[in-house]
Amino acid sequence: MTLAIMALFIGGLTFSANAQIKTNRTTAPKQETVKKADKPNALTSEKKEAAKAEKQAVEQKELEKKQIKSEDWNKQIKEFETVVDKCVSAYEKIQKNNDKSSKNDSKEFDTYLQKAQNLKAKIEKGKPALDRTQVDRYNKACEKLSKVLIK
Repeated sequence: MTLAIMALFIGGLTFSANAQIKTNRTTAPKQETVKKADKPNALTSEKKEAAKAEKQAVEQKELEKKQIKSEDWNKQIKEFETVVDKCVSAYEKIQKNNDKSSKNDSKEFDTYLQKAQNLKAKIEKGKPALDRTQVDRYNKACEKLSKVLIK
């Protein structure tokens, strides 16, 4: 008798006082099943949107890399070196005419400094595409510029 009761209990059935069999299991309402079905669809659409945004970001980065790779890096570095040299000479001109320095000298220095910073940012983006000699030239020009800015 106890084996039968255990078997019924394990199977989800129990005896009541009147010896009627009742089940402990309940079925879930259909509404919950529908809600569960809606949630994966909502998540799926969110995942699709996130994946689409990520894909667009990756495509944008690839486009930027192609644009940077297509540029002639030697020309960019040469231009950077020239601008740095002009920036240094403008700075020296300001230092030479210490009290007499005009607004033109200061504007000239600021203009070259801004150009140098813009070119530096551009070259930094493409630095992985540079070869060793290009990197050395770029680093020398950066050192020259930083020495001026430290003074």
